[in-house]
Amino acid sequence: MFSLRFPCLVALSALLVGLTAGCSDDAAVPPPDGIALGGRISGLNDAGLVLARGAERLAIAPGQTKFSATPLPPGTLYQITVSQQPEGQRCSIFRGSGRIPETATVTDIRIVCASCRDGLPPVHEVPMVRAETSGGRLYLADVCDERLQLRGVNDQFIERYGPAFDLFTDDNLMAVTGGQRRAGANAIRIVWYPDGGPRDPDADGDRIGDVFGGSVAALDRRIQSVVDHGMVPILDIHDYTGADLTGADDDTDDPSDPLNRTVRWLLREDVRALLDRHAAYLLLNLLNEAGTCYLQTPEDSDPFFNNCTEAERFRFRDAYRDALSQLRAAGLRLPVIIDAPDFGQSLEVLRRVGPALMAGDDIDADTAGAQPNLMFSAHPYWYRYPPGLVDGSDGFDAAELRAHRDELRCAVGLPREGGLPCGFAANLALLLGEVASTQDGAEGESLPLPYRNILETAVDLDLDYLFWTWFNDFDADRTLTRVVQSPAGDCLPVTPPERNNCGLFRDGLPDFDGTDLTAFGRDAVFGLPDDALPGAPAADYRMATAPRSFSMIARDRYQLDTVP
Repeated sequence: MFSLRFPCLVALSALLVGLTAGCSDDAAVPPPDGIALGGRISGLNDAGLVLARGAERLAIAPGQTKFSATPLPPGTLYQITVSQQPEGQRCSIFRGSGRIPETATVTDIRIVCASCRDGLPPVHEVPMVRAETSGGRLYLADVCDERLQLRGVNDQFIERYGPAFDLFTDDNLMAVTGGQRRAGANAIRIVWYPDGGPRDPDADGDRIGDVFGGSVAALDRRIQSVVDHGMVPILDIHDYTGADLTGADDDTDDPSDPLNRTVRWLLREDVRALLDRHAAYLLLNLLNEAGTCYLQTPEDSDPFFNNCTEAERFRFRDAYRDALSQLRAAGLRLPVIIDAPDFGQSLEVLRRVGPALMAGDDIDADTAGAQPNLMFSAHPYWYRYPPGLVDGSDGFDAAELRAHRDELRCAVGLPREGGLPCGFAANLALLLGEVASTQDGAEGESLPLPYRNILETAVDLDLDYLFWTWFNDFDADRTLTRVVQSPAGDCLPVTPPERNNCGLFRDGLPDFDGTDLTAFGRDAVFGLPDDALPGAPAADYRMATAPRSFSMIARDRYQLDTVP
């Protein structure tokens, strides 16, 4: 840290030439044993940022996540300002002034940097769930207060590879991310296993995340590659898929709840530094598909799917409420995405508990009223769901599809089709976190899903959605790209030179003809199913229909064109 101390007259001269300083007791020389003063920085990619605290100047390096000013005596007034903006970005300061307390340190100052329209500074500290001025529908906005409409893919880049394949190399990260960006994605849900993930039977029982060295540094590089391509990174904690949030995790010796284990990991110092570094554009999907409680409407008669008691529903709510309170108390204000229970399927449980979770979420305890920053995610694996409307054949009839549409409408504050009221209406910022072409059956069979109907409904209701998955799945039909691995388990060397053999598109390809896309992938990318008539217009659900905000475009260091 470089520190200069000037008398008040010199500080005033500096102010006249454009540097911000002060002549209050803030500018006095503090004793060395004062109260610590500092905070955290996010989104800073460019050089040149200089902070000012009185006569003191602090030069901040790109990627820096913390800063500290000289300690001050208790009771001293302080103000942190921007003395010099970085090249190509503008930075804002949140909670940058106040009075030094008697004992506690001041570490809650936040510096947020971004590129907004017209060169304006950011107006939010993190992406925020906001309400429309008219109608009140909730939506996600970036730090510049511009809407982030999510249309993207899930990325299982850590899963199901032999140890010879190192997807953490910069070359492969750029190849994967460039392909996703060119396909039209503006958001990537990064599947991550902080606890090691599922066990790899071919690797002596080691966990997949351990086999591939799922380090925080590797995650940082993956997030940065998404950011560098002008997309929104979504960190998905995938260790506890389908886990019971009311009891012990049977797969570990630790009896604590999966949410508590995850919170401890998120608040670990190295992970916290990563979250702070990317907080200006990062979303946190707290757990994938956790919770075994599912609930249907009273009209559904199948008792097997009606086994969610009120107490179980409250435990699901309370588990997330407790996790959120820990994260917010630690100063994490980024948007949190909560999956529906029953492997993401039970949207009705979210409708019932979502309003209570929003009422209890508060990213800024110093302001009046709660300031929630929550999204909710449903995974529409609805082949036989809700069961009371299934005819027992293909899993979908007209009545059931209409029930799905009504369920989605009731989750975002709209009445059912025809204006009928909802039994449990909610107004949630809703994401369809996994939209797939098939789902796994009870006997391991592949069951087809009416994903086009789901996507058309999502477009009609202006919902966010992500396709499952770019590559790497047990069912090759529901990946967007073909994955072809050698017997050794690796995808290299690259053959032909401009493309590797894992269905990953290189940044330099002059076209994107879909050669390596599956039928599902061609539909997601081009909006044209295999049975489309010649000359048929592209469907509105294709990924590239979603706009990118100005800040996303400004972050794109590769300037890739998307498909038509």
